[in-house]
Amino acid sequence: MQFSVTFANLPLEVIGDYIPKTSGSRFEPPEGGYIDPITIMLGDHDITDIISQKDLEEIERLALQEAGL
Repeated sequence: MQFSVTFANLPLEVIGDYIPKTSGSRFEPPEGGYIDPITIMLGDHDITDIISQKDLEEIERLALQEAGL
């Protein structure tokens, strides 16, 4: 999946597979609700490895919100 978001006034493309949320079971915790693997593109440049974990999480949240997930 590919999502377009604006973060820090920059147009970004978030690319990856959406892993849906699961409710879990008595023996397994709930999981999912994230994008994996995630790639953040600024134009033609992959910036995934040079942004902070905090910013990465916020960009992922924005992408999921934009997609209505």
